[in-house]
Amino acid sequence: MGKKPHLSDFFGPNAMKYELDRNLKKLQYETTLRSIELLNLNKNFPKSSKILDIGCGTGWSMEVLLKSGYENLVGIDLSDDMLEIARKKGFKVFKANIIKGTPFPDNHFNAAISISVINFIVENINTTSQYILVCKKVSNEIYRILKPGGRAVIQFFKDSQLEKTLSSAFKHSGFDGFLVIDDENLRKEKRFFVIDKPK
Repeated sequence: MGKKPHLSDFFGPNAMKYELDRNLKKLQYETTLRSIELLNLNKNFPKSSKILDIGCGTGWSMEVLLKSGYENLVGIDLSDDMLEIARKKGFKVFKANIIKGTPFPDNHFNAAISISVINFIVENINTTSQYILVCKKVSNEIYRILKPGGRAVIQFFKDSQLEKTLSSAFKHSGFDGFLVIDDENLRKEKRFFVIDKPK
């Protein structure tokens, strides 16, 4: 894509452009492998674990999870065009908005990942109160669908307001957790919230 992406870049013909972008795919693969490491840091999620990919797009992260031995995978995304590509790969995916709520019952997933998605969720919010509310809704929904003892790894791009607001939202929902920063202050810097739902 070459430029900083926006949410609108993932609909229509752009979905296939995204799927064919080798550089983005390589980056997503590397980030997902790191997320799997963080999922299992001081924990051991068996390969049978039920894992949700929040903002699954065309299924890149699920491809990595599958290659890593995880088979019980579900993805959600807003873009029908992205989801159609993921479905053609054989993945179980649903159109859902993490802000408005997902179609899953309480305590359903052992783990969740979200790669390069959370920044888009707050992309067009202009008021502080709405920003806080959206972060709380996202956090509460992740907490609801995770099983006790479950973990989510949320990768995001550096944004001090988002980091502070999400950190507060996760605590408010009841999560324990910590922030991981890889390659800090470099162009390839990656940030991850690793959040645990208490048993």
